[in-house]
Amino acid sequence: MKILLSISFSIIFSSCLFAQTVNKISVHRVSQALIKGNKITEQADCYYSSEGLKMVVHSTKPKEYIKSVSSKGEVSIYFPEDNQLMMQQNSFLSSTKEELYIYVNNMYDDLGLRNEGFSMQGTRYEGEYMIIDWAPPASHKDKIKKIEIVYENMMPIYSATYSIKGDIYKKTYYSDYLVNSNLILPKMITDITYTTKTDSIVRRVLYSDIKINDQVDVTYLNYKVPQDAKLIK
Repeated sequence: MKILLSISFSIIFSSCLFAQTVNKISVHRVSQALIKGNKITEQADCYYSSEGLKMVVHSTKPKEYIKSVSSKGEVSIYFPEDNQLMMQQNSFLSSTKEELYIYVNNMYDDLGLRNEGFSMQGTRYEGEYMIIDWAPPASHKDKIKKIEIVYENMMPIYSATYSIKGDIYKKTYYSDYLVNSNLILPKMITDITYTTKTDSIVRRVLYSDIKINDQVDVTYLNYKVPQDAKLIK
């Protein structure tokens, strides 16, 4: 079954392997979160470059900032209005964990789980849907029992993260796919994270104005924080 599954995914995504490599991408991102009845909206332009595996976010709403993330988890956030800079380093924040990294690098079949050390546990079918369970690595087994991904026409449309008690504490829906010879990207991603039995955080991300390679404005990928910026903690 695993061999057949790998062959199926190879056929679906082979067009990307022979297409123009995506070395740079930029997208306009609208993030909406509903927390305890309060709606928070952020608008930003996001940039990713395979050179140095660099991710940059230029947020314009509600407050302007420029965030740069490296593959090592080195993060800098600069606030132009205040000329202030925040810096931190945490491998969990690596650019290789960002959604754009996953899609640009053709990790559609497992949504980047193999890269995190997950392994395929089992496959089953419910009507037209294929469902794959992914077992966590040792480093995650104290928090996660499994992650389930549901596929329609070989495209991930839903995933669920199960706690060690067997309860679902996070659901994610993937929809409105962009599919062409260069890139496959869900333009809408909706997360529901259950913080308690009666409360949850709903987050929706919408991608638009997608550009690749020479179309990308590299201004923020090459952005330099002013030397007189005040470092804050």
